[in-house]
Amino acid sequence: METSLWSKVVQRALDRGILSETTPKVFIYHLDKLQNTWKQLFDAFPPKTLHTFALKACPVKGVLSLAFSYGFGAECASIGEVYLAKSFGCPSERIVFDSPVKTMKDLKLALDDEIYINADNFQELEKIQQLLRENEEELCNKQVRVGLRINPQIGSGLIQETSTASAQSKFGVPLKEKLEEIVECFQRYSFLKGIHVHVGSQGCTWELLEQGIRAGVDLLVQLRERFPERLQTLDIGGGLSADYDGVSQGASFEEYVSRLERVAPELFDSSLQLITEFGRRLCAKAGIFVSRVEYTKQSGNRNIVLCHIGADNFLRPVYLPKNWKHRILVLDKQGGNKLLDGREYPMIEQDIAGPLCFSGDIFATGRLLPRCEPGDWLVVLDSGAYTLSMYSRHTSQWVSAVYGFHENSNEPFQLLKKEESPEELIRFWS
Repeated sequence: METSLWSKVVQRALDRGILSETTPKVFIYHLDKLQNTWKQLFDAFPPKTLHTFALKACPVKGVLSLAFSYGFGAECASIGEVYLAKSFGCPSERIVFDSPVKTMKDLKLALDDEIYINADNFQELEKIQQLLRENEEELCNKQVRVGLRINPQIGSGLIQETSTASAQSKFGVPLKEKLEEIVECFQRYSFLKGIHVHVGSQGCTWELLEQGIRAGVDLLVQLRERFPERLQTLDIGGGLSADYDGVSQGASFEEYVSRLERVAPELFDSSLQLITEFGRRLCAKAGIFVSRVEYTKQSGNRNIVLCHIGADNFLRPVYLPKNWKHRILVLDKQGGNKLLDGREYPMIEQDIAGPLCFSGDIFATGRLLPRCEPGDWLVVLDSGAYTLSMYSRHTSQWVSAVYGFHENSNEPFQLLKKEESPEELIRFWS
């Protein structure tokens, strides 16, 4: 069913010239699938919850503008993402600024705009205090909202690089080592209003997510006993994995809430402002990347397919292939699925190689697929998150266009981001 759907999408893109020999690559988001996932999230949590969209997963204007109009806020991991969120329609009061490396200038901008700041460490809290003292007259009428990120130090998930709750993690204040100092900070800084805990993203087990949030809740309860009027917010981050191996969406929002109600019922206290920061789980499954097969060759008994699927858009699968693997569809020149159209295509092991100028730019090694031929189309499934947002400028490849797709529409395609022009590329390096 899923492969048939994406084959039809590619066929319609070919009919409209969105894909062609001269436009050999594109991202496409199925907007109906996208919004269906968002509805599942909003239906699962209490209505008062602030759901922020993690911009690092997909900072495309067309996707973010749709998300903000749907009701999302923005989780920003840099001041650049703050500018994007504001420019694309997110109100400042719905922005959460999470960067672990904020400058004084960054913090001043956030304070000026009354953006919620999750401070990463004690030194950052002192910087905020300094800014409030030095700009007392300017900021005295501003709503200052700051949370403190804690690291529950409960261990890593299945993927070390995306886990943030190990004992040595660079993120947050280590809870087990600095509990007394954390309590002292809430005594010292009256602007502290909340706690932030996020244990990682892909590869985090239910148990890890539950333990992390339980640790955050325990700290919040302890602090609320001492500062009952001040502690208003608990940011539980994101963390639900997407399913890259099959057609399911991945971990269910409904099941997640059900589990949290059992292990941390205090989360659902009506006096508490709950914040989430999902990213991958919101958009990975709704996106595909399509590339034309330009050439095929044999070398050293390997079947090599040369195409536009490489480390420019797929950094993690190229550099960490054991942890990141996407499914691939092989379509013929007209967009027909080579596994479904009734013709006999031999299944052979093939290396899917990208366009960048280094030998390691291999997206998949020895993948068993129908034999690829020049002019075929490869579809990388589940490409809607942490692909274009991690783009590499190595060899200055053009940045692909991004389209949205509505299944039941006379005009099914919507341009979400145009393809990069030569002038824009030159401007980037100038």
